[in-house]
Amino acid sequence: MLRRVACEAGPARVKDRLIALVRPRGDLLGVLALEDPEATADEHTMFVLGHAQWSLAQALTHMRELTEVELRLRRQLIDDLLEDTDGTSAYARAEAVGHDLQRIIAVVSTPVPDNAAVHDVSGGRLGS
Repeated sequence: MLRRVACEAGPARVKDRLIALVRPRGDLLGVLALEDPEATADEHTMFVLGHAQWSLAQALTHMRELTEVELRLRRQLIDDLLEDTDGTSAYARAEAVGHDLQRIIAVVSTPVPDNAAVHDVSGGRLGS
């Protein structure tokens, strides 16, 4: 169904629904489905569905960007802690991501040989 709807320029009818994909910048982030069993959707309905599609795309894109920033902050916090850099910076990053550095924290760090292959969680090879 998604492939068929993706080929359409706008919302597509699938049985008794109008389906609109939310894919800003080409990335599929969501699907809007409007129940229309009587096939009575008119231009106004299509306009509203298009506006809802745009609004949801903006909201989901914003959420994705916030998640990426938070992930980056968490990685930088870990780097700060492992490299024992400026404590003020680490405390600021920790506060930004809601982590309390006043608690006891245990960290395990293991060296990775230069020639070791690195894999992501899904099993795909990232580098060697």
